[in-house]
Amino acid sequence: EIKRISTELNINPAQLTKENFLGNTKNFKEWDLRKVGGLSALLKAHFPQSDKDLVVIQDQKQTVARLNQLEKFVGNAELFREKLIASIVKEVSKMRREPFILNDKATHKYLKEVSLKSKGKTSGRSICTIWSDQHFGTDIDPAEVGGINSFNWNIGARRLGMLCEQIATYKIEKRNQHDELVIFLAGDNIAGVIHDQEAGQLITTQICGAVKYYTQALDYLRQFFPKVRVECQPGNHGRMMHKAEKGRAMQNKWDSFENAVFMSLSAAFRHDDRVEINVSKTPYCDTTVQGHRIYSTHGDTVFYVGNPGKVVNLTKIEQQVHRINAEQGAQGKKEFSLFCTGHVHHPVYTHVGAGVKIVINGCLIGTDPYAMSVGIQSSNPVQVLWETTKKYVQGDIRNIYVDDADKEARYEKIIKPYMGELTIG
Repeated sequence: EIKRISTELNINPAQLTKENFLGNTKNFKEWDLRKVGGLSALLKAHFPQSDKDLVVIQDQKQTVARLNQLEKFVGNAELFREKLIASIVKEVSKMRREPFILNDKATHKYLKEVSLKSKGKTSGRSICTIWSDQHFGTDIDPAEVGGINSFNWNIGARRLGMLCEQIATYKIEKRNQHDELVIFLAGDNIAGVIHDQEAGQLITTQICGAVKYYTQALDYLRQFFPKVRVECQPGNHGRMMHKAEKGRAMQNKWDSFENAVFMSLSAAFRHDDRVEINVSKTPYCDTTVQGHRIYSTHGDTVFYVGNPGKVVNLTKIEQQVHRINAEQGAQGKKEFSLFCTGHVHHPVYTHVGAGVKIVINGCLIGTDPYAMSVGIQSSNPVQVLWETTKKYVQGDIRNIYVDDADKEARYEKIIKPYMGELTIG
């Protein structure tokens, strides 16, 4: 029947389709073809194609086989990756790790192990940080600033506690190579009594609270560094308003309520050779760290950097840098390679001139009603720390966003909140 139909259609039997076959016969149905293996099997067995290009066919078969093999390999790899990621995400989402205070036995054990492993290696590193515009003694009601900030002795303790913990853990893998921690206590560390503000507490309370906080901070930090050096400068908030000149202190700036805090710290650590408190009568500190001269001041006088939260004029800063360093060169002294200040409540780090570094600190307090009234509508409490090496006066640098600590009571284990007492305890 296959031969008859193909002859009638004038085609090679191998070209015959099932439709052609069934459409031209009354003797067979589709089921009859299935019972004998189908039309293709019949054609292959009884009417083989004699002009096949066997080489091309075999090459095509091998190509298809290789493609199938590659698709299987890629498919399995993609499937494994997706299942692995899903499995990791599922397991990691279950993991929880409770925070801990750094000065526990495990951390000290780790520091000892690190020190032993790198024994004999050279040092030549220091950790530096600016503590400015912390305004301890200020009470900020969040209702007065649209809920963007809140500040009191408790929140101040937590923010300072977080700052201390961040400093203690900063580059801890290099701790055995750090010669010292240098803290630039750069002014406005208390609220003072200025601007006719009533948010600040009594000045004696401010001084006592600040002394308590900084004493606890140094007690904590001296556990992690071979030496702690504190370079002290008063700001504009700590000035004494009973003087004839009510504006910024342009003369005898050291005659400030904040110097009472600095004096108290020097007394508290007078028996510890590893803690050094330096207070200068000049309106700036001249400090050498790893061979680099650093100029530090609050930033409202002598080296003026701008208005809090408003303007930082880099051109004027560069002019001041050149003027100061020119005088140093005229005296045959090494130039300052870093100028660090506070006052503007906004962190900035850049360089001017021939690579002189500039580090301007943020603040710890955040926005208060006075700041909001002069147009500062955001609050971003931040303090800056960095590493100084023999090569780089300002190397790795970090912003510490301290308001992350506001709801973390655990930081009160580092800085116990001030309760108005007049002694350290």
